[in-house]
Amino acid sequence: LCSNGDYDDAANIFIQLGEYSDSVQKAEEAKKLSFTNAQYGDVLYFGKYEQNGDLSDGEEPIEWIVVSRDEDRVLVISKYCLEMSHFGDDNWAESSVRRWLNGEFADSAFTAEEYAKIPTVNIRNRDNIDYEHDGGGNTEDKLFLLSADECDKYLDNDMRITKRTADLRDVY
Repeated sequence: LCSNGDYDDAANIFIQLGEYSDSVQKAEEAKKLSFTNAQYGDVLYFGKYEQNGDLSDGEEPIEWIVVSRDEDRVLVISKYCLEMSHFGDDNWAESSVRRWLNGEFADSAFTAEEYAKIPTVNIRNRDNIDYEHDGGGNTEDKLFLLSADECDKYLDNDMRITKRTADLRDVY
C-alpha cells in the first residue's frame, strides 16, 4: 500500500497489527507520509515520473513539499524540477505549460485513482502589472504553477531554488 501512496490505509493496517514486529514504527512512518497529517515543510510521495535518467529501473516516486494546509487540502510543490519548458508569451489559460501539466504530465505521472484524489482548484489569473502581462481568463485546474504572489506567500527563500532531477542534469 505504501508503494502505491495509500499511506492512510497502510497506517491503519499497521495499527491493527499492534505490537507485531515493527508495525508500530511502520504505522508512524506511514502517518508521516500521509496527506491527511501533512504539515508545512513535510515531504510526501505521490505519483511516479522518470527522474534519474535510467529507464531500466522504471519511474521514481515524485517528492512533494507541503507549502500550505487548508482544512482538508494541502498545497504542494514538487521538490525537484521534473521538466523544463519555456512558458512563452501566453497567459496561463492559453499556455502550453498548462496543457502539458494537466494532460501529458498528469496522464503519465498519476494513476487514475491518484489523479481522482487531486482536487480541482479555481485559478484566478490576474494581470501582472509589473510585467504588463495579461493574466488571461480564470481557469479550473488540478495541476498549476504558483503565481508570483503565491510564491511570495508560500515559499521561503530555500524553497525558491529547486534542483533538477538527474534526468534533466544530463540534458540541460
